[in-house]
Amino acid sequence: MKRAVNVPLHVLPLRGRPRLLVQGREVRLPQKGLSLLYYLALEGPTSRARLADLLYGHASGLQNLRVELHRLGKALGRAVFPPGQDPLVLPGWGRREPGGTGEVLEGLEGVGGLMDWVLEVRDRYASSAGAAGRQRLLEGLASLRPPFLLVLRGRLGTGQKAFARALAGVLGLAFHEALRPEGLVYLEPPYPPLSPRDLLRSRAFLVLRLDPGEEPRFFLELRACYPPERVRVLDLPPLTWAEAKREVLSGVPFPEAARAYLLAGGEPEWIPEWRACPEVPRRPLAQ
Repeated sequence: MKRAVNVPLHVLPLRGRPRLLVQGREVRLPQKGLSLLYYLALEGPTSRARLADLLYGHASGLQNLRVELHRLGKALGRAVFPPGQDPLVLPGWGRREPGGTGEVLEGLEGVGGLMDWVLEVRDRYASSAGAAGRQRLLEGLASLRPPFLLVLRGRLGTGQKAFARALAGVLGLAFHEALRPEGLVYLEPPYPPLSPRDLLRSRAFLVLRLDPGEEPRFFLELRACYPPERVRVLDLPPLTWAEAKREVLSGVPFPEAARAYLLAGGEPEWIPEWRACPEVPRRPLAQ
């Protein structure tokens, strides 16, 4: 569709917080109106009935949708869709932008009934982009050789040990949780009563778990013993949805998997904990 004359391009970034940018500046929009634009940008022309069901999911959905379209036009200073248009079509001045950083459609899963669709879109883009998340990190470390010091930082539940075990497989090294003369040695707090020089003599690939905000003396002394080119500090990201489905959520029904993944924030050690919870904990009411 051609863009209207004198109407600047309106950009919807695919990654990160959903927002509408006009000439680089964000335009504040009602949440469901913004979600509607994203849906049309990604899925093409869509009937009003389908959008009403997704955004509201009740008998008054079509009426609510008409109100939302009015609010959207008011926020943009012009009518977004011709009167009576059905299916709705993204105007020619709107375009999705595939670049950017962050999760695809970050936070949009909490709007109306969009969660299933948002996770499906994330799957779609994860598949088209090839390796993502932790798999990409593993591939980036595949050329390293011992002796080497890799420090894994992350929040509680990040799964540093599982990542170290996967890295051992990528490198073709035996995985150990105690000092050995070779292989990949994974150490976590409390660290063993060994001097850094004892560890250096082992010629192993050393992976050290480091808790957030901490730089214990053991770590500082050990880092000083390695040349800079043989040290790397890595912040582990949460699992992507695609990774979680392949690993900790393999075979789990979609509603249960999606709930556990979102509540755990993608942290692999928390996902089983949330699966075990019968319902989301609620704040107790004041007495």
